[in-house]
Amino acid sequence: MNDSTTTIIEMSPQLNEIFAALSAAQSSIKAAKKTGKNPHLRNDYAKLEDVWQVVRPALGKHGLSVIHLTTTRDNEAGIIQILGHTSGQYIKSETMLPLSQGRGINPAQACGICFSYARRYAISGALGVCTGEDTDGAVQTRDDGDGGTVPVKSRRKKAPMSKEDKAFADRV
Repeated sequence: MNDSTTTIIEMSPQLNEIFAALSAAQSSIKAAKKTGKNPHLRNDYAKLEDVWQVVRPALGKHGLSVIHLTTTRDNEAGIIQILGHTSGQYIKSETMLPLSQGRGINPAQACGICFSYARRYAISGALGVCTGEDTDGAVQTRDDGDGGTVPVKSRRKKAPMSKEDKAFADRV
């Protein structure tokens, strides 16, 4: 699911208080642990519950709340996220994903998959939650002992470069 779009669709006229609260909240949010296992890609990922676990305390402490409303249109499903502050200031955004009808997945399940992905991506993006490992980054992480994760240095040796690759790398 890499064709997601997130669009700001509305916000309060003033944003000073919500941005101050977001800044304070983001400074205390750690990376989400990855407790999910993807059997197809053979990688670990942060589930929605993992993301909520690291953001909930910071949201409450700084007067922030998040509401997710589900929505569908054409061949897409997703959420409308309202990030609100106790001052009444808010930012409303929409995250949509293409519906995928794989084998053995009925339309309701396809919507549910999109809703979960959209919720995780929207809240992670809005609050700056890192999930430790990107599937394209090949970075391993470990538990930091304080509810988050930290990168681990790879023990793998780098493959030797060919003379042509080394020459190219030296030029760049």
